[in-house]
Amino acid sequence: MLFTKSTILALYSVCLASGANAVAVKPRYPQDPQCGEDPVVKCYGKDKGVSQGLKLDDIFYVARIYRNAAIDGLKKNTHTYLVLPPDGTCGQVGHNFHEANINLEFKHIHPEKNTWVSYFDIAHALDGFLANGTNGYDGSLYWYCQNGGGEMAITPNYDLAAYNSKGYKENGCTPEGAYIKLEKAYE
Repeated sequence: MLFTKSTILALYSVCLASGANAVAVKPRYPQDPQCGEDPVVKCYGKDKGVSQGLKLDDIFYVARIYRNAAIDGLKKNTHTYLVLPPDGTCGQVGHNFHEANINLEFKHIHPEKNTWVSYFDIAHALDGFLANGTNGYDGSLYWYCQNGGGEMAITPNYDLAAYNSKGYKENGCTPEGAYIKLEKAYE
């Protein structure tokens, strides 16, 4: 699935029954029922696979797209999420940013859960900046892997208002269960 700069910013406007903005994703292909992922950070070219040779500015650019969509959602009194519905598979969905030569793969590692991950947490997983804009590189793929790319479980910031909204709780959502892979865009 290809997302350009303009389309990714429009993604947050998809509204679910809860009244929250979200991107609902269907797994692209099923994985084994155990999911096979360790939440520990793995850097390509160091711990696993081949270094992706990404540009740091491009990593920051993609993180800004998610963060800006989250901020825009808050201005409209809504929240923005990547939604991985409970479907019993460990499926993946990709967001390909050709203009940044970056591909993100999101894997549902707890497929029994209704996983809704704030765009703020996705941005933080990429560049380490916190939702309030402060520098917190620690805990991000940038901090650990630099331009090599890598993968890890997304660590939720439970203090975000997005995880405490009425609609979020009424839908039985959790921010747990999303795994992110930062790779070079595929052709």
